[in-house]
Amino acid sequence: MKHKIRFLFFIASIVVFSSCGDRADNPVNDSTPAAEVPKFEMLTISVDESNVNTLMILLAKDGTINRKGTLADTSDHDFFMGITREPFFDNVDSAITTELLSYCSLTHPECDTTIADCKVELSFSSGTVGKNITYCVEGSFDQLPAPIRNYILNAQRITDPWHKEQTAMVQKNNPR
Repeated sequence: MKHKIRFLFFIASIVVFSSCGDRADNPVNDSTPAAEVPKFEMLTISVDESNVNTLMILLAKDGTINRKGTLADTSDHDFFMGITREPFFDNVDSAITTELLSYCSLTHPECDTTIADCKVELSFSSGTVGKNITYCVEGSFDQLPAPIRNYILNAQRITDPWHKEQTAMVQKNNPR
């Protein structure tokens, strides 16, 4: 099951593209007005801590929502997929800032996955524009740059009601 989930997110990341493009051709910096941040149709978030995937979120404009785990509970391995009418995608998409996108295509010196304690992968796609951020730190999630950390925490918070509802349904149908 673990490999199937990673495969789904791998495929989604391929669809999203593999980078933000050449920064000289696609400059994004803190002075870019928020109105110039591209509007996306799909986004993915993956957080691995100590080589354990703790959180994965996929959201699409059509209401598709996939989520596994929480940052606070590394024992949560349930993977949920669905369609929702809630504006989860729009709320998470609207939180994408030029400051966050400034991390696209940067090679972080600590992104050696053999030693990194926290690795984050963010992907955004509109079909014509694709952006990808990979960032690693030798430490905990809390040591990630604020724009990356805050974006992920916001996405988790926004999708928490749906995730809790799915978890409750599983627990109700499969009492232990």
